Amino acid sequence: MTYALTTTQQRPRLPQVAVETAYKHATRIRTLVRKESPTLTTACRQAGLPYDLAELCAGLLASVVEDLVAIGNLRRADFERTKRKQRVLAAADEPAASALRLAIVCSPVNGRAAVAHWDVVCEQGEVGKLAWLLGMDTEAAYGYGRRMDKRERRQ
Repeated sequence: MTYALTTTQQRPRLPQVAVETAYKHATRIRTLVRKESPTLTTACRQAGLPYDLAELCAGLLASVVEDLVAIGNLRRADFERTKRKQRVLAAADEPAASALRLAIVCSPVNGRAAVAHWDVVCEQGEVGKLAWLLGMDTEAAYGYGRRMDKRERRQ
């Protein structure tokens, strides 16, 4: 008896609020996009995003990945490193965070890898910050959130 392997690839469920926010603020988000990624755009299209929004979200994630890779190659005291870190953090701030979350939902491997890479290249006190800002459920984000709660209680 032979069994055929079938894989059912389900479309990820895209948060409607994130889609609406990304559409509404596309012009503002586009200022953070400096790179194109046909592969990520295809992943976003396959997840159900319209082409223009897929291009925007994919480009934002690709730009964040490019910045993270560059950060890892620059000295800690280098101005360019600091500038690129600020761009990554700006992408994790609303309204761009909505587009970045959509790209991560559409391409979870790339998204999780980018967030994990932040923890490798950042300073020790910032481990988990990117995941926490994006609302991702990771141990590092949980630890960062606990540190922020303690800091708030002390003030």
